Amino acid sequence: MVVDKPLDAASKAASITESAGGRVDARTENAPVNGDQGSATLTLRIPASALTSTLEKLKALGTVQQVSLASTDVTMQSQDLDARISAMSASIDRLLTLLSTATDTTALITLEAAISDRQGQLESMQAEKRYLADQVAMSTLTLTLVSPAAATVSQPGDFFSGVMLGWKAFLGFFSWVLVAIGVMLPWIVLGALITALTLAIVRIVRRKPGTN
Repeated sequence: MVVDKPLDAASKAASITESAGGRVDARTENAPVNGDQGSATLTLRIPASALTSTLEKLKALGTVQQVSLASTDVTMQSQDLDARISAMSASIDRLLTLLSTATDTTALITLEAAISDRQGQLESMQAEKRYLADQVAMSTLTLTLVSPAAATVSQPGDFFSGVMLGWKAFLGFFSWVLVAIGVMLPWIVLGALITALTLAIVRIVRRKPGTN
């Protein structure tokens, strides 16, 4: 998105997101340089139910250059997690029942180790479930803000703008050719001197008596 002042727009975007019940997960800002007004990139988490309205408010901050939306169906993954969590919880309950009746020291140690291992797996799956629920409830939006000076050059919209773009490209190419010649000139001069010296030596050798 192109905005007049990216750093100010970043603060406004954060406020819009928080007002919608979302949050800013990441924020990177670059100071003004070479005549532009700097830039900013934000990773926003927005409630899925408020995504459309929040997106419209964010678009009003400047001129949108590109919008890309993607969605992922996690229904099967969520159902699989639910089944695994249920099975692991049942397994732990059975082991706890056995532990309460065990009298052998070896059996107690084995059961406690098994319970500890399964509880670790259960907590991991529950954390994954919470993360998945958060991904479903909150949409992730990456917002990049740049100033007009740093914006991508647009395609020509008419014949005249096409001519001007072509002229600028020609001048740019011509400038590049001059730079290339400037870089190569010392080597060209050196090559000419070596060639002239070689020819002079050949002539001197040929002029010596007895030389064919």
